[in-house]
Formats: sequence, C-alpha cells, structure tokens
Amino acid sequence: MTEEGFDREWQETAGLAFPDRVMKVKRIFRVSYKTLLFRLIEKGVVNNSVWRGSVQFQNSGQT
Repeated sequence: MTEEGFDREWQETAGLAFPDRVMKVKRIFRVSYKTLLFRLIEKGVVNNSVWRGSVQFQNSGQT
C-alpha cells in the first residue's frame, strides 16, 4: 500500500461513511482494517479513540 495509492483511494471514497470507507479501502489493498486504522492515525486523519469504534464495529459482525 503505497502512500500515493492510499491517499488517492482515501480521497475517492470521501462521500462514504467512515466504516464503509475503511472497508472499501481495506478490500482494495487487501490489508486488515487494523492496518488501515494505523495508517490513518499516522497521517493524523483520526486519533487513538478510533480503536473504541473499531471494537464496536467488530462486535457488530460486519468485519
């Protein structure tokens, strides 16, 4: 997952809800959602509180 590729795909999914965006970009690059969340934290798009939401999403069975 190159920096440029990630940035491009993240921008192209701008109209989607956050969980949908994560899942779509995850599928494109064939990485885990955790890898994607780490990348978003590194880039300053989200902060560490995103992990609380990911646990709730994971427990919903949609991962």
